[in-house]
Amino acid sequence: KWDDSIAFPDATAQAVAKSIQGQLNGLLYTEEEAPDSPEYVYASSVDWQSPLGSGSTTPIAELTKGLDFYNRLDVAITSGKSLSTSDVELRWEISVVWPNFWEGRVLLTGKSILSLNS
Repeated sequence: KWDDSIAFPDATAQAVAKSIQGQLNGLLYTEEEAPDSPEYVYASSVDWQSPLGSGSTTPIAELTKGLDFYNRLDVAITSGKSLSTSDVELRWEISVVWPNFWEGRVLLTGKSILSLNS
């Protein structure tokens, strides 16, 4: 999917998406390993704004908390593009299996705008 020039039209967005997806895969799936030194990481002073409310410092920390609640949690970065030399927009899908008798699956879609710094 990373070679899809329609979903990832520029190298920066592709690199950011691959780096974050690798970190997410290492977190969510026991058979996957997160990269030892990811190319892009969240800053310790990240300004994360979420309409869902959060007590976590990064989206990855919030997903870690979700693993304790949901029966299954999957995250896929589906596309991305650079908005400027320092801003990247990533589109994503989060799928969860609700922890009840029916195990209903819920799909959340959205986008995030990341500001890059060195």
